[in-house]
Amino acid sequence: MNRQPLLSVIIISHNQKEMLRRCVDSVLAQRTSFPVEIIVSDDRSTDGTREMLQSDYSDKVVISYCNSDEYETHYTFERAGYNRLNGLKAAHGKYIIHIDGDDIFEGDSIFQCQVDVLERNPECSICVQNYKIADYKDIEHGDVALDRFIFKDNPIVSAADFIQLIHYVPNSACCMRRVCLSQSLFVNLNGKTYDDWDITYRYLGYGQVALVDKADFVYIQHPNSFCHKNKSTDWSILAASGLQGIRYVPNLSLPIIKSHYNSIWALAKMAWKRVRVSEELIEYFKNDDMFIFNVFDNKYPLKNWLRINIIILWLIPIRFWGVKNNISWRILYKLAIK
Repeated sequence: MNRQPLLSVIIISHNQKEMLRRCVDSVLAQRTSFPVEIIVSDDRSTDGTREMLQSDYSDKVVISYCNSDEYETHYTFERAGYNRLNGLKAAHGKYIIHIDGDDIFEGDSIFQCQVDVLERNPECSICVQNYKIADYKDIEHGDVALDRFIFKDNPIVSAADFIQLIHYVPNSACCMRRVCLSQSLFVNLNGKTYDDWDITYRYLGYGQVALVDKADFVYIQHPNSFCHKNKSTDWSILAASGLQGIRYVPNLSLPIIKSHYNSIWALAKMAWKRVRVSEELIEYFKNDDMFIFNVFDNKYPLKNWLRINIIILWLIPIRFWGVKNNISWRILYKLAIK
C-alpha cells in the first residue's frame, strides 16, 4: 500500500475458509474516501484457508499467520485473543476495527461513517454502532440487537453512561482510536485479556463514546460455537468476566459494578453453594486479584465462604429493594473485588 492507511481492519480466522471469504468480501465492499488496510490473521487453519488467501486476496489484504499452540491457553477465546494481537502488530491505521472471520459487515458505508465521526470528535475514543444477530442459516435476516432509541440522533455519551446504557456490545461494532494503544493499560497485552468486551473496556477510559444510528455489523450465531454450546459451570463463571474491565479502567469501577451486579449475585450464589469447577478454570483465574473470581478454587477456606455470605446479604437490598446509592456500590466493590 502506497498511502498510510487511516483505518486498519483486523480479521481473524481458524478453519473458516468459506465464511472468511464472505467476511473479507464484506470488508472490501466498504467505500471510503481514505486508505484502509485489511489484515487477515489466520491461526493454524488446515482447511485451505492459507491457499485461498494467497490465490484470491494477496493483492487486497495483508496476510499474517499465528500459531496459538505457542501460548499457554485454556479456552478458545484465548486463542482468538492471541490471533487478534498477531493481526494488531501489523496494523498501521489511526483507527482499528476487529472482526471475526465468520461475521460480516452489511452495506458499504459503515467504515466511512465511524471514521468521520471520530475525526470530527477528537474527544471520543470509540465510535459504536448498533448490531444485528443472525442465524448462520439465514444471515440476511438478522434482528437488531439493541434498542434503536439509544442511538437516535447519534449522541455522544460519557464512558460511564455508555456502560449503563449498553450492557454489552460485540467489539466488532466499535471503531477505536489507535492512540489509546500507547497508554499504560495496553502494556503486556496477552490473548487472555484481548477478547471482545475486554477490548472495548480498554478504550473507555480515554474519552467519550460516539454512538451512530446504524446496525451494519452482523454477528453470526453458530450452534457449535464455544459460547453457545457450552452450558457448563465454568462458562457461567467466564460469562461474568466483564467485571474484569475494572482493572483496565479503574476510574470506571462504580459504573461497571452497577451494570454487572447481577453477575456478582450469580457468582456469589455459585460460590456459596460451593460448586465444583474444572482445574482448567482454576488455572485460568490463578493469578486473578479479584476476590469474586479467585474464590473458585475448589478449596473453599472458611474465611472466603463467610465473605461470600456477606456479599449475598449486602446484595439482597440492592437487588430486591432498590437500595442503590454510591455508598452501597463502594462497599460492594470492597467486598467482591478488592
